[in-house]
Amino acid sequence: MRFMSYQSRPIRALFAALIGVALLTVAACSSDDEPEANALTIAGTEFGFKVTEGALSPGTNNITFVNDGGQVHHLQLVQLLEGFPAWMHFAGGVGQVAPGGSGTVIADVAEGNYVFLCFVPDTDGAPHFAKGMIAAVSTEGEASEAHIPDATVTLNAVDYGFEAPASLKAGEDIVIELTNNGTELHEVNLVQLAPNTTVADFLAGLSPDATEPPPGLPIGGIQGILPGESQRATLNLAAGNYALICYIPNAEGAPHFALGMATALEVTE
Repeated sequence: MRFMSYQSRPIRALFAALIGVALLTVAACSSDDEPEANALTIAGTEFGFKVTEGALSPGTNNITFVNDGGQVHHLQLVQLLEGFPAWMHFAGGVGQVAPGGSGTVIADVAEGNYVFLCFVPDTDGAPHFAKGMIAAVSTEGEASEAHIPDATVTLNAVDYGFEAPASLKAGEDIVIELTNNGTELHEVNLVQLAPNTTVADFLAGLSPDATEPPPGLPIGGIQGILPGESQRATLNLAAGNYALICYIPNAEGAPHFALGMATALEVTE
């Protein structure tokens, strides 16, 4: 009786085919078994927050903020901890968006109690949270172990500036990761500048003496995170000129953009 070895051509072909089928099966099962991130959508108006889809959950959350109001708003996520003074843990969130706009961040949320806040000042100078734009939430349900997508663009916040690429390509889905390498709370807001304007023009429009609004459209970003922490946001940018801005004030009340935390970003075709 003659035995075929595994080195013979027919057996090698059959063995390779079986391995291929097995690998495809494993890949399909892995894809099907990949846990999905928890999805949460919050709408903001004058002056309040309303959860319109999902609920905050432990683990990976895709948090989308939709501005249904008539003013610029943002969503700052703050975890409430025990003990003073470090009882407020700033946990990121969606940066400023214009009316009708929206933004999404990918947050790794710990179990606990949180509040949504909007710190944007009203026309009388009072922050929106003081007028009702504050909501308490608690994480509930099983923790999502979904994979947080890899960052395609990295931004580093320092005291006081951004380390960022000078340009990006338009029309591509990107994942921006902001890492706070400074010693203070920092954020990054993306503003699409009006044609033929600069970052300096936009900052001039933020002056108390300005007679015209800043020439730009807030399109989201990542709200305040503590030193040593990071968070990611998903974006698809049109061609044009943008500004990266941190509005958070320092201990003396000076906004970080006035200290150098405002830089230009070009998005090319």
